[in-house]
Amino acid sequence: MLTDKQLAQIEAIYQARMQEVTDVYLQTIGAHLKQIGTLSASDIHKLKELRRAGMNMNDIKRAVVKATGQSIKEVNALFKAVAAANESFADLYYPTATRNRDLLKVIYNRIISAQAKQTQDTLLNLSRTTLSSNSLRQLAADGLRVQYPSGLTRRLDSAVRQNVLDGARQVQAEIMQQVGEAFGADGVEISAHSLCAEDHLPYQGKQYTWRHFERVQQALKRPIGEWNCRHVVFPIIRGVSPATHTYTQLEKYKAASQEAITIDGKTRSRYAWTQEQRRLETAVRQQKDIRNAAKAAGDDVLRREAQGKIRELQAQYTRVSEGAGLIEAKERMGVISGRAATVGPVKPSPPKPVPPPPPPKPQALKYGTLESTLSKKQVADMDALLKAAPEEVRRAWNFHVDDVKFAGLSATSDKYNAATRRIHYNQARDQRPTDYAPKYNTIFHEIGHSLDFGANLTYGNKNYFQGISETFKGGVFGRTIREEINAMLGDFAYANVLDTLRVPTAAKLKQIALKDASLADLIGRYQAGAVTAQDLFRNKLFLENYLPQTSRETLHVAFAKSIKAELSRVARADLSDIFESEMLIGYPFDVGHGRGYWNNRDVSKEAFAEMFAAEITTPESLEAIKQYLPKSYQIFKDILEVIR
Repeated sequence: MLTDKQLAQIEAIYQARMQEVTDVYLQTIGAHLKQIGTLSASDIHKLKELRRAGMNMNDIKRAVVKATGQSIKEVNALFKAVAAANESFADLYYPTATRNRDLLKVIYNRIISAQAKQTQDTLLNLSRTTLSSNSLRQLAADGLRVQYPSGLTRRLDSAVRQNVLDGARQVQAEIMQQVGEAFGADGVEISAHSLCAEDHLPYQGKQYTWRHFERVQQALKRPIGEWNCRHVVFPIIRGVSPATHTYTQLEKYKAASQEAITIDGKTRSRYAWTQEQRRLETAVRQQKDIRNAAKAAGDDVLRREAQGKIRELQAQYTRVSEGAGLIEAKERMGVISGRAATVGPVKPSPPKPVPPPPPPKPQALKYGTLESTLSKKQVADMDALLKAAPEEVRRAWNFHVDDVKFAGLSATSDKYNAATRRIHYNQARDQRPTDYAPKYNTIFHEIGHSLDFGANLTYGNKNYFQGISETFKGGVFGRTIREEINAMLGDFAYANVLDTLRVPTAAKLKQIALKDASLADLIGRYQAGAVTAQDLFRNKLFLENYLPQTSRETLHVAFAKSIKAELSRVARADLSDIFESEMLIGYPFDVGHGRGYWNNRDVSKEAFAEMFAAEITTPESLEAIKQYLPKSYQIFKDILEVIR
């Protein structure tokens, strides 16, 4: 998939080539005017010199064709490099088992050939230009122009930019759709960037079904990916393809784009000031063309006038850029001064880093019935903790807090009852910190459960007795937790069993495959050399069939001992509860529910509550979770991004 940087490279290549052609044009006309004196446009049309100018226009047309061919050659080289690396697109968004490498090569070859035809046709059509001006000043400001069937005309460099880049994006969109269809995609994601136009802000970074996206495109006056839009639409498999941008990132982009900024007495959004940048860049190029044409014609007065305007425009450009906190792109103002067109590799300036958008204002926290149920001191203490929590945690809190209800404040055991939607809470006990849990950890844990179930009614499958932690993207949260835990347990077992057990015998593998057909494929890949013996140990089902339970219990005890040696009691408490779900021993790191608790119970709900409370009350535990369950923690954050 072409990135913004690569599209900018294409723009730079074509714009530089076409500027060379424009320079030939202006120098040619300027030289003619110098030979025949200062003339108005009507005078020029009365003279036989027009015939000579017309002959030179043929030369200019040939220069366009030549520059086009050279540009296409450079752009094709870029596309080939992109195609060579573009398997990462499929690697990221589609399961390995569904990928077809030969099909990828066919599709990427289509990218190259389609792009070559698109750009060649577009640029060769631009060679049909006409000479039309009222004076040297107007002629130079207009430059070479392209006339469309509607009668509209545009400067050559502007026409190149829109036609070529829109063409490149259209080709890319069509090819990406073919890629998606080949791999079973059922939706699309729209890319996102800072400084986005108002009409596309609500849609960028979002995922849609194909049908929904088509409705969005039909409703927009300026469709996504067209008319100089920088967005890219790429296919996804819903529930499998992860969202590229979090809700927080998209909100930061939105805030940065819409921030009102006053410069020289005018107030506009930051995005609107980027459009002022583009206008000033074009104005500078026009004045530079006037200056160069005047120099070729020997008109020193006009040359000095144009140079003065260039300085004024450049100063205004700097004021706008600095005032709005925008990166200056002075290379966009460049023209080729006082020399014939040359051909050489175009090296666009490397992109400058975009300044980070200002942080959004913190959301005011709500407390609903907590203010009338709990003491003022407890609410104040909880408020201090929440204010230090991440934005997505505070947002999820505000989403649900009005629905938090208590069954009592002196319960024997703390728990959340999904049937009654109430929290059984021992307030006095929770106000006393322990060596494994800080003050108020329990109430945030139980509210985490309440939030989990409440969010599923809004954003999940609406099942009253399930949490969004279970239903999010087909249960990916619990599945990932189990995979990460069993990978660690498997690695520990592989490192600590007898050497003779690290290489399973063919007879033992055959026995396991016959006993459990679901393991036949994994064993077959091991025998083919596609996976290692350590990969076998990472599979819980394989290990259950390979090692006796007593051996696995012994290994789990040793694993727990190693964790307790590494982490403090408070740091390992939440992990202990989560790991207990996959281990053969209860309270593995000293904390838990007991092994019986996990019979027919999914770990995702408990993990969600543990992580939610850790985000607010226990930084040591949160760091341990990030270290030992990094993928699972990221999915937890993704779930929070949905809740708003």
